[in-house]
This record gives sequence, structure tokens and C-alpha cells, in this order.
Amino acid sequence: MEHYDKIYSEDKKAFGGGMPEKFVLEASQLIPADGSVLEFGAGQGRNALVLAEKGLNVRAIEISPVGVETMNNIAQEKSLNTFKAEVGDAREEIEGEYDLIVSTFMLHHLTREEALEFIKKIKEHTKKGGVNAIATFTIEGDFSKLENQAGHFYPEPVEMRDLYNDWEIPTYSEENSRARATNLDGSPMFNMKAEIVARKPL
Repeated sequence: MEHYDKIYSEDKKAFGGGMPEKFVLEASQLIPADGSVLEFGAGQGRNALVLAEKGLNVRAIEISPVGVETMNNIAQEKSLNTFKAEVGDAREEIEGEYDLIVSTFMLHHLTREEALEFIKKIKEHTKKGGVNAIATFTIEGDFSKLENQAGHFYPEPVEMRDLYNDWEIPTYSEENSRARATNLDGSPMFNMKAEIVARKPL
């Protein structure tokens, strides 16, 4: 919490230049125009707020109070009445069912056991025909090699796809990407990211 509070206090567009993830926008086109969205690790709202602007009913969960305050302030300024951000944790219970559940670059903060339980949980709370859109770092990257990341969730290649082998998978990709963080010597860190859009069977 403190780590992200500091980042969000110092940089108003801390991740992705404040722009939404393209694959999340593509996933939103697969659900009803007035559908319900739940995002975990919503940060400063770069995905969630754009989805609310599209007319979707969005609930954004973020562990950083600074991030939540930022999102709610922007939503108020833009009169986004279908948006609500709240402080929360991916390990908490989920209430209700949603047309779209989103998680981008959050799962590596969980242990492997917690992450697998989270994926199981969001699948259960997705409506039939609904969609999950997840981006996470795989084991083939710099973050996974850090000592303090031992035991955290860094899936093997195509493991994310395998976790959704009982769903339709319109989109799956793995590609190398530069991280915001750097090595101790200032050199850039790189991670292999996996992105998946999966649809629950009817």
C-alpha cells in the first residue's frame, strides 16, 4: 500500500502513460453496452475510468488509498455516475457476478496459491458469456528473478492460457516489455507479459 501510495502521489500517470490497455478495451466490446465491470488493482483508473466513460457500470478495487481518491475525484469531475472506486484487496471475497473482470499486472504481488485461488474466484463470479481480461508477468522476466519475489505468482509460458482451457479464448499473447522499475545500476528491467481475454461458456 505504502509503495503505491508513494508512486501515485509523485506521478499522476504512473503506468502506461495513463493510457488504457488495448486488450482491455477489446474485451469490453464483447459484453453488453451497459454491462458490469469489476477491476482489481485499478491503480489510478487508466482502464476503469475509460470503461465507465463508455457507459459501463464499473467497480474499481485498489489497495492504495491515494489511487482510490484519484479515481473517485476524476469520476466526480467527469460526472461518471456508473463508476465507484474503493480500497480493497484481491484476496477478499467477491460479491455478485460481472460481465467483465479485469486484472492487469497485479497477480505477481500474490503468492502462487493466492493467485490461483483468485483466478478460480473471478471465474466463478463472471456471468455466463462474460469475460475475463488479465495481464501478468511470466517467469521469463527480470521481476521473477528478484530475491523478494520468491514464491510469488509468475506463471510458466502459456500457463495462463491453460488456466482458461475450459473457456473460449479470443485473445492470448506473450511478449517482452520494458518495466517501469530499473536494476540497481540504473539499467532497464524487462518482463515477459502474458495477456489473455477469455469468455465463459454459455
